[in-house]
Amino acid sequence: MPLHVRAPRRLLAALGLLCAGLAGAQQVSLSVSTTAGVFIGGATEVVLSQGYKVSELDWPLLPVVTSGATLDLRTAIGFRGVLAVQKGFPMYDGTMTDSDFLNGDGVKTHFSQANGFSEGMTVMDVRLGWSFGLEMPQNRKAELFPFLSFQYLQLKWSAHDGYLQYPPETNAPFTPWTASEPKVPVYGTGIIYEQDYYIPAVGVSGTLPLSRTVSVSLAFTFSPYLWCNDIDDHVFRLIDFYTNMSGGFLLEPQATVTFQITPAVGLTVDALYRHISQLTGTSYAVGQGAVGYTQSGILPGTQTLPVTNGGGASLDAGTITVSLDLAL
Repeated sequence: MPLHVRAPRRLLAALGLLCAGLAGAQQVSLSVSTTAGVFIGGATEVVLSQGYKVSELDWPLLPVVTSGATLDLRTAIGFRGVLAVQKGFPMYDGTMTDSDFLNGDGVKTHFSQANGFSEGMTVMDVRLGWSFGLEMPQNRKAELFPFLSFQYLQLKWSAHDGYLQYPPETNAPFTPWTASEPKVPVYGTGIIYEQDYYIPAVGVSGTLPLSRTVSVSLAFTFSPYLWCNDIDDHVFRLIDFYTNMSGGFLLEPQATVTFQITPAVGLTVDALYRHISQLTGTSYAVGQGAVGYTQSGILPGTQTLPVTNGGGASLDAGTITVSLDLAL
């Protein structure tokens, strides 16, 4: 199993054991939540050549249904740790589009469209920090929680069936694309694409009680630098494209409303928007298929030379979740 898949699972297991051990100690409280929700938005994959956008693939998330769990640990000295995990279900999630700009002037020359399917999704968020209680009228207490965060996102899609709208020319200059271009049907799985994000961040949240049973929280998380590895498997062409990216930034506002049903049971509604952009990195391709047979022009098992600033990635997505909370 790849290291980038094993690492989050090991971290989850270690944090779970740590939380369980601390919960048994004095002056430590632990709450557990089970969540269900939707992940809505889309991701963009960009192919670059000397800073010029050669191709853009837009992958949908419209929507992906998720389930998950959250552990929230607090100590008497103010330390707080939150671990939240969401898993997305495989499902149809919208239309995937692929646009090429091969004349060097920014005008679209090639276009294709296919049915996009989510093949699975993992979102993990760890927050560690100190919470500060603020006295409010009527014996209510607000909370300020600055934190350090680490997020791991794994998103995977496949594109099935669809059509091509390509110009008659086989070499540049190409006739610019128009919507009236004849559509050539395509059948089967054409592309499988995966993004893996690693995001260290800082953030702050504030909680304000509106009554004895209702509270509202607002949070904001920011990262000035993150990492993303992606793989773009062009099944028909028998070629895989890899890009190792870094840089960019994350902006993440969040709003939460909690209804305290009993002292030990609560219901939480959470809305979060995640904007990731401006990641770029080095790309290379690897030929696939049987030895002695090639369709991509790259022999199977052969890797091309890496291209600096050869690709980019971005993500814009919102999540809406409902949680049932249990204080232990």
